[in-house]
Amino acid sequence: MLQVRAGFERNFLKFLRRKNQKINFYRKLKISSANSGLAAPASNPLLRHNDDGFHSFEGKEIFFEEQYAETTHPEPKKPTNRNKYLQEMSTSSKFLLNYVETCAKVGYLDDAVATVIDKLDQSAASVDDRVVEFIQREVFRSTNLRYPPGGDVASPLNINFILFEKMKQSKRKPSAASCAYILASLQKFQTNEAMSGKMLTRLNSMYGYSGSDILDSCHHDKDCYNSCELAINSMFPGFKHSFTPPLEGGSDNPLTQGLGGETPNTSIRIDSVNSKVLKQFYEKQLQQEIIGKGKIPNVLNKRAKVSKSIQKKRDAVDSLHATWKAGLLRSFQQLKVNEEDKWTRYRKHRFSGVYPFLCVLPPETFVDIIIQFMMSMSASGNIASVSCYDLGSSVYSHHLINQLKHDGYFENLRTIYSDYTSMYTHRCNLSPRQSWLQLEDKIGNISARHRIEPWHNMWLFTVGLKLLEVMVSTLTFNLDRGSGVKLRNIPAVFNSYKVWGGKMYGMAVPHPMYVGMLNDAKHDFEFETGILPMVVPPLPWVNPSQGGYLACPTKFVRSYRDVIGRKEDTIDQSDVTTVMDSLNILGSVGWKINQRVLDVQLRLFRNNGDKKLSIPPPATSAPKPPDLSNVANLPPDKRGEMFEAARSATKLKLEMNSLHADGLYKLSIADYYRNDVVWFPHNLDFRGRTYPVPRHLNYMGSDVSRSLFLFADGKPLGGDGLDWLKIHLVNLTGEKKKEGMEERLDYANEMMEEILDSADRPLDGRCWWKESDEPWQTLAACFVLADALRTRKPEDYVCNLPVYQDGSCNGLQHYAALGRDTLGAQQVNLAPSSVPQDIYAGVAAKVENIRSLDADRGLEVAKVLENFVTRQVVKQTVMTTVYGVTRYGGVLQVQRQLLYLDDFPRQHSLKAAMYLVDALFQSINEIFTGASHIQKWFTDIARCVSRGGNTLEWETPLGLRVVQPYHSIMTQTMDTQLQRINFACATTTPNVMKQTNAFPPNFIHSLDSTHMMLTALYCHKSGIKFSAVHDCYWTHACDVDIMNVICREQFVKLHSQPILEKLASHLKKFLKHAESYDITNTSQEELLLSLLNNVPAKGDFDLNQVKNSIFFFS
Repeated sequence: MLQVRAGFERNFLKFLRRKNQKINFYRKLKISSANSGLAAPASNPLLRHNDDGFHSFEGKEIFFEEQYAETTHPEPKKPTNRNKYLQEMSTSSKFLLNYVETCAKVGYLDDAVATVIDKLDQSAASVDDRVVEFIQREVFRSTNLRYPPGGDVASPLNINFILFEKMKQSKRKPSAASCAYILASLQKFQTNEAMSGKMLTRLNSMYGYSGSDILDSCHHDKDCYNSCELAINSMFPGFKHSFTPPLEGGSDNPLTQGLGGETPNTSIRIDSVNSKVLKQFYEKQLQQEIIGKGKIPNVLNKRAKVSKSIQKKRDAVDSLHATWKAGLLRSFQQLKVNEEDKWTRYRKHRFSGVYPFLCVLPPETFVDIIIQFMMSMSASGNIASVSCYDLGSSVYSHHLINQLKHDGYFENLRTIYSDYTSMYTHRCNLSPRQSWLQLEDKIGNISARHRIEPWHNMWLFTVGLKLLEVMVSTLTFNLDRGSGVKLRNIPAVFNSYKVWGGKMYGMAVPHPMYVGMLNDAKHDFEFETGILPMVVPPLPWVNPSQGGYLACPTKFVRSYRDVIGRKEDTIDQSDVTTVMDSLNILGSVGWKINQRVLDVQLRLFRNNGDKKLSIPPPATSAPKPPDLSNVANLPPDKRGEMFEAARSATKLKLEMNSLHADGLYKLSIADYYRNDVVWFPHNLDFRGRTYPVPRHLNYMGSDVSRSLFLFADGKPLGGDGLDWLKIHLVNLTGEKKKEGMEERLDYANEMMEEILDSADRPLDGRCWWKESDEPWQTLAACFVLADALRTRKPEDYVCNLPVYQDGSCNGLQHYAALGRDTLGAQQVNLAPSSVPQDIYAGVAAKVENIRSLDADRGLEVAKVLENFVTRQVVKQTVMTTVYGVTRYGGVLQVQRQLLYLDDFPRQHSLKAAMYLVDALFQSINEIFTGASHIQKWFTDIARCVSRGGNTLEWETPLGLRVVQPYHSIMTQTMDTQLQRINFACATTTPNVMKQTNAFPPNFIHSLDSTHMMLTALYCHKSGIKFSAVHDCYWTHACDVDIMNVICREQFVKLHSQPILEKLASHLKKFLKHAESYDITNTSQEELLLSLLNNVPAKGDFDLNQVKNSIFFFS
């Protein structure tokens, strides 16, 4: 008791001391205020006398310190959710544009106008030309606008003039489109024609815009265009304007000068489809994209008759979902009421609310999105922040399609698309982009007319968060456990936390019983349309915001993440026509499913899979974890072993479950499209590498996926094509890697009996194909070769199988070419030779020499490694060295390969791996001296630039601007009704380590992508079909020789350009104009300038030798 009393007294005395310190502080504050001539207020008019904001002490009012925090010594406060919105609204033009655009679309244009004017008054950086042009366009089209919101009806002309004047006051130059809306408003709402003429003269004198400039800027808006044309004609009678979209770009680029003139469309024309079929499938594809999802039958259930018990379970799930929909609808409507109340409570801060985004769709659609998401959740749960983004993205996709439908976009699209697809069925001498632009010019640019800006990540997250809160708080179900035990109102989703990589993540986890109900009901899969193949050709890329799917939003460049405090669209891709043309060529290739290979895979998959052949077995076949019920009675060492065995078994089961689900999705989609011709829209990553957009099934996947695809149309093999087909099959087996082409051809003829047996009895014969490096593609080649040889004239056999040529360690090929490194060029087959050079074996031999010398000196680890330095052990590390693998990463790679060897002593694996990696790096530096110098030059430049506060950026030889998106990460916290959700956002500060380590491999990736694009463009020019998986080029067997010539010519042409010199010049310009560049260390600045002025010297290798190298790509 005495101790408690003493503790109380100590705390009370501390309280009094703090109180007296505050009293003295505010007395001094009042005295200083009086001395400065400032009258201290007697009371706070915003607070009641008995408010907790102040207390009375000795007849004087003493305010708490927090009341004066801003004027005295501000302390850092945790930012509220609202403050995050305000920050984004002031700095991010995309964030602000999303808000004003959404307000306008849902009937709150008054508030959108007020927000933009308010931001102009604040000179906010977020108000750019896009924001002003959008709001002016909407004002120009409006008929019942009130300003300020809730006030009197205002004239659109007055509002546009207010916006125009606000821009002048904030010293912003209006764009030509902004001036067009001012001129159009005058012409439409002002009867005095002289006013329009004066305005036109004023715009020309102040900003230099001519009548043609103004009309060019608004050609996509017919109403504005017509009004401006009338205004200009009133001042200049007889004025005529014609807008011709550019059909060619990059004509001054020496790499693309051979692409001019007519280009036959034989590489994309498909004889197996006609215009009538394409029109029918267009309607099917469009309706599926408008709905937003496609039903794919589950291949495990396809042949099974639906039993009464399964039908009963399906009915139970459907009944549960119907109940959920009613409850979700009530909850969502209540959410809207609450959010509207918040949004309207403080009119000045209305722009910080999410309410307008909850009005973009009917409530029933929001409910459907929640149900769909619930059904697609992983059994182990989804990360809460990722779930929010996914839900928000789904809302945006539905909003986009609804808006396009409302604006009549699809009617205009149908008109153009019907004529555009004729190039797939008839002769045409234009590229897909040129053809589309010519057709579009007849009715106007429909993409600009109906453009809706993609939502900022913050909006996606916030909208999704509101839906997730509704979902978690509303969805429950009842459970009958038998024996009269009934559980009611069990949450269908619950919150949890998981740790990955030392970080804790909030999770949204579906109840296991609900997951079991779905699995028992065996429903068909429902996939988002944007991840499925198309049954018609994709829209061609004509600009970075138009291309891909018919209605689903498709990004030209896959985003890494939004950057806070930075304009999202600063990466200006102004002239990337050749890049878009290459994407269109890849996307124009029609494919069909290889049904015979698919049937073999399905047979194995339905019979518990085959791990060796990468057909995943079900998770039910995983070994059961050990029984831990009596683990407490075991000795500590045994107990640890049991826990580790249980952990490993659980991990294995989860991995098997994931792999089996991936295989199930892949095979179900392939089976659904087994009789259709399919196309894949393509886009880029930030480095310029190309990828098909559909992610579950495409030709760029594993051996299992690649084997499922054939060209939609075939070509007769011819004599050379038959030989290339045989060589292709041998290449897939991994045999004869060190032999020449004749030896590979002889081997194919020797193994013909095995090849035919594999084709005739793939699972019941001798199964020679299963021993191949790429077994499934080998089987596909066996089927085709057997068919060809059994025809009367094999040379006339029409072959659909893609035959490919693969680069020989392509990254090192680019390094050797950049440095003109003679020794390195020989090792990676840039120089001609009678047999292929094996860089991996060469490095392994050099490492073995080092090991042998060290063993003779008595080094123990070198003795342990005797007979273990093989090609396989060093291959992965040699391959990834060019892509920036670190010593730490190399050690892990080598250690993993050593542990795969059965007779290697495991206790020495780490020490041996560390030794081997040092020897590996030494050997590579000796072989590729030029590459090592260039890689170090890249690294040093990146370190200097990123330390100066800038991200690395460069232009590829085809004009694509690349910006490395590696920034320091700021973790933001959002308190929700569910849990405290942490999500990572990139700041504007570059991550020096990532910028430095990633620049060399990213630059090489941009070069290999450029080489692939050039090969695609010139193959299309030559009339042959082309597809690619990065540095692996595909075509028909009969066209391999043509593709090989083009591939080598374009590599030589690419590396004949002053690539390194242009990079140095570009970085000098960039640093000269970079405002944030600030190197306080003078020696560091001098180092950067020295690096840029001293490009690595080149060797004496003659690039033209590549044209004669058989094994450069083989």
